[in-house]
Amino acid sequence: MANTKMVGLGIAAVSAATFGTSGSFAASLLETGWTPAAAVSYRIALAALVLTVPAFIQSRGRCSPLRRSPPAVAAALSARDASELRGPAA
Repeated sequence: MANTKMVGLGIAAVSAATFGTSGSFAASLLETGWTPAAAVSYRIALAALVLTVPAFIQSRGRCSPLRRSPPAVAAALSARDASELRGPAA
């Protein structure tokens, strides 16, 4: 039980650290000439790459639900990207 708590605490610490540095990371990208949309797209792509490993570990090789409905997966991904890139409502 104690080991599980330590793993959870470690994950929480890494999550807090990445959240805390995201603002300075985005600010440095904007200062070098990146557009806000490009910075958000890069952040989403990097997060997707990082989360791919735990997703495959968790699925344990059972990718049949993804293969059965690729249009639904593509729609979910494109809707997420579109909502991030749209910007604030007028």
